[in-house]
Amino acid sequence: MKSALLVLSALAAMVSITSCTLTAKAYPVAGPAVQGGKVLDAKFTWAGNGSGTVALTLPDGEVCTGRYATVVGGIMSPEIVAAQGSAVAISSASVSTGDVRGLQTSRAMLMGTRGTIVDFEGYTSGANPTHGFGRAKDNNGNVWKVIW
Repeated sequence: MKSALLVLSALAAMVSITSCTLTAKAYPVAGPAVQGGKVLDAKFTWAGNGSGTVALTLPDGEVCTGRYATVVGGIMSPEIVAAQGSAVAISSASVSTGDVRGLQTSRAMLMGTRGTIVDFEGYTSGANPTHGFGRAKDNNGNVWKVIW
């Protein structure tokens, strides 16, 4: 019984150490969102493995969720395709052969509960991946600068 409690305690400690939520601030810089001027919070789950979930609530209350992935020492290129009136998000990745020491590039595609698609791209350092910057753009013409 005692050893089972020790194992459970160790597992709980590992989960709390290796998983956290990062909050990024998204500042509107173009599109209709500028009129309201509301700074948004994007919540990224981070487990130190290069991918996780992200959630963002738009000023009108629409909730957008998706996943992000990070490429170390590379650049990712997304493609967004609209098919038959419904939005379909497709992304592809390619690793750069250039010297980009320490650069980590992240991409995320978020789908909203009312049809909004948000395309996010961010950059951070391998030395401190909990701080960085990027941009988000939606299919309604809004653009945000993102900082975390």
